[in-house]
Amino acid sequence: MLRSALLPGWGQYYNGKLLKAALVFGVETFFVTSAIVRNQKVVASTDPVIRSYWIDQRNNMSWAFLATRLLSVLDAYVDAHLSDFDESPDLSLQSSSPGTYLAVSFSVRF
Repeated sequence: MLRSALLPGWGQYYNGKLLKAALVFGVETFFVTSAIVRNQKVVASTDPVIRSYWIDQRNNMSWAFLATRLLSVLDAYVDAHLSDFDESPDLSLQSSSPGTYLAVSFSVRF
């Protein structure tokens, strides 16, 4: 959890989820970059209406970043605690009657 809080995607990378780590890093980088660009537009705006628009956009990107950050930290925490969970229980149904029968099998692998 601490790794993911320090660097976006580090907790997912540590847990062996490389694609998820890259996705988290990319999404968080996008939101931070978008907030910075929108803040630059706030500073450059002279019209109060347009300035208000860019302030709202900047704040939305900041909230999206914070939400993504929180979810990624929680995801890394849960993933670390479930790393030794038995993922493949036998959920097959079989008939005990002799002769021809129908069997249903369900298998989960991650």
